[in-house]
Amino acid sequence: MLACFKTVLIADTNEEDQEYLSIALAGEGYKIETARASSEMIQKLQNNSDIGVIVMDVNMPGVRAYEVIPIVKKINRIIPIIVMSSDDSIDLARKVRQAGIFFYAMKPLNIEEMKLAVKDAFKKVHHETIYR
Repeated sequence: MLACFKTVLIADTNEEDQEYLSIALAGEGYKIETARASSEMIQKLQNNSDIGVIVMDVNMPGVRAYEVIPIVKKINRIIPIIVMSSDDSIDLARKVRQAGIFFYAMKPLNIEEMKLAVKDAFKKVHHETIYR
């Protein structure tokens, strides 16, 4: 299984959401890293080359996901980013998608949808790594 050596970085200020998703994805064989702020997320991404997918809340302290995504892409241009949001604003969804995300998930999370999105994100990374 491709996922058993891959790490998912989950960045969310909501401890319950972060724990729920961490447990579900760990059960699928992924290693989990967590962050509570965008600065912590960036630091972990810079220090851990095993991170293959980022799952982040659209609202991190002080910034919106669409403001952080360009920074993430400068560190790792092929990393898939899955953004979670409880805000159903079409304008927000458009901004985040324009920033270059892989998937946009609404909260409350559908855990099966999230598992599939992470699995597909790792397939994308694997494909892009092979065919670069």
